[in-house]
Amino acid sequence: MTTVVLVQQGGTGANSAAAARAALSVPSSSDVVSKTGDTMTGELTVSVASSANAVRITQTGSGNALVVEDSANPDASPFIIDAGGQLIQGYTTAINNWNLAPDTFALHSSSSNARPSTGLYNWSTNTARVGTFAMYKSISGNVGSYSALAALGQQFGRIAFCGDDGTSFIRGAEIIAYVDGTVGANSMPGKLDFRTTAAGASSPTQRMVIDANGNIGIGISSPTANLHLIGSANVTGNAIFSGGNLFVDAVGNNVGIGTTSPTANLHVTGTIKDTPIVSITGNQTYADNAAGRVIFSNTTSAVTVTIAAAATAGFSYTVIRGNTGNVTIANSGVTRLNSASITTMNLNQYGAATVVYTATNQVIVFGDFVA
Repeated sequence: MTTVVLVQQGGTGANSAAAARAALSVPSSSDVVSKTGDTMTGELTVSVASSANAVRITQTGSGNALVVEDSANPDASPFIIDAGGQLIQGYTTAINNWNLAPDTFALHSSSSNARPSTGLYNWSTNTARVGTFAMYKSISGNVGSYSALAALGQQFGRIAFCGDDGTSFIRGAEIIAYVDGTVGANSMPGKLDFRTTAAGASSPTQRMVIDANGNIGIGISSPTANLHLIGSANVTGNAIFSGGNLFVDAVGNNVGIGTTSPTANLHVTGTIKDTPIVSITGNQTYADNAAGRVIFSNTTSAVTVTIAAAATAGFSYTVIRGNTGNVTIANSGVTRLNSASITTMNLNQYGAATVVYTATNQVIVFGDFVA
């Protein structure tokens, strides 16, 4: 037998149970649910063809507007719509101690020893139609009206991950979406901010950002390159930059420029641009730090260039006197294989001297010296 709900206004128009039964041909009062305090067993079907609400529940008290239970009564994990409009699944009341004040949540899902998961399913031959989770933000104070976000850095979405510290739920990590540019028609430039909470801290700290230009920043909030890193980086495995133009071999610890198969600590395929001429105006000491260079003195003041000891050999450099200032060639910690008894020599004006390291701490010096 179909159970019938008697509604005094907008239903049969009857103003009594007897009149309603007569109008609906209900045989007895046992098949009628009155408007207050009754419990119905069996199915309830509501079928209307109207622009008005099919079912309307108005809660003017402090209780829930709707409770759906399973076979247990009372059910410890029901489906509830409370007086504030919050939808609660799996618990009897809303939980708002999420360390995200003043936020409250429209949807609560709780479980005991199970996963409170949400699944988005889509069956469609249209490949563009997929399950979508979207968050929307307007600075309008009225639902359904629009007012554009304007402030740079204004949040318009957040995902928070909270854990129980024994008293309440505390954020351990979060992802925040910010405005990252000028908002215009059909344009919402955004930045994603990834945060984690350090041990002993009470709130998350920014760790990485992706800005509106696609730049990734680690340790910096305003990256200026595709990858902008402040701090150290530990790479396990080979590192290839710019399609192989720079290659770091994790096995041999060799660096290749223009090659992905370096056979030396530094292996360059191509040309090397250097600055071989070093201008000096005062006393200097050189060893292998001047290898392949020209030391040029273009000053009217006297300078001394000291040949220093070096643990390596097979390199040379040249010293030129290009002005009236005297240039003295001295040595410290090295043995001159020629002119060993002379500790200092002076270059003629516009003269040059070449220093060749033939072995460890051994040099040959030859050039245009003052007699």
